[in-house]
Amino acid sequence: MNAQIKLVLLIAGLITLNSNARAEQACSTYAEKAVNQYNTQQQASCHLGGLRWNNDQYGQQAWCNSAHAEVVDTEQFARSRTLLSCIANGTVVDMDDMDKAVWTLDSELMSAAARGDTARMLQVIAAGANFTQKGETLMVKAINQKDYELMQVLLRLGVPLTAQGKNPLGRMSYYSSTDPAELQMLEWLLKNGLSPNDATENPYSPLYYAVKHNNDQAVRVLLRYAANPNMNRTGYTDCSMALPLDIAISQGNDAMVTQLRRAGAYTQTNCR
Repeated sequence: MNAQIKLVLLIAGLITLNSNARAEQACSTYAEKAVNQYNTQQQASCHLGGLRWNNDQYGQQAWCNSAHAEVVDTEQFARSRTLLSCIANGTVVDMDDMDKAVWTLDSELMSAAARGDTARMLQVIAAGANFTQKGETLMVKAINQKDYELMQVLLRLGVPLTAQGKNPLGRMSYYSSTDPAELQMLEWLLKNGLSPNDATENPYSPLYYAVKHNNDQAVRVLLRYAANPNMNRTGYTDCSMALPLDIAISQGNDAMVTQLRRAGAYTQTNCR
């Protein structure tokens, strides 16, 4: 075998190896996206079936390696379109997303959320971004920024308001501030499912803080959403310390005292 033939064979071998490596990477990305899409549809309660909806990443990759590239592309597109029809009916798949790596989709997801582009967010989620990991980060940011549209979208996709194990009712500004924006946010959180009686990272209850800060409006909102009028600690009542009614009486806030009594509040001396 002359040197020229050897060189041709060597180049052909390298091309084959390179092609196989690219195919392996493509199938790894396919499988990662497939698992992310499955997890997203589970979280969003889409109840989708067929189209290889499962979280078996090894199985997804093995199937991809055994299938023709066109079949893989067709299935990836079909899965993206089906998921998108559940989470954002009317939005179309961006074909450019089909070839993107998951980390690229994740980055575009965060960027779209930051600029308030929920339509683009939903496109990259449907394309296979790791939404079950990024969604809770987005919820924390949305709450901190009072981004109501984003919070609604995330709630609809199954992301809890208590994302990352944080109860947002622990934010002190809801009870210490008279800013209408803080009161609006407090009421929105309560209206959308948070309980004023659940534990937060703070030592005392939301109602206790609102009373302590003499915040009549916050007290009114908390009681409207069934705050326990006698809860002073976070998540429970501690009879060894002053109750909300005791604080209101000591502050001479007659209107608040009346409001608390109507809700069933009593003083520490009657605490059992």
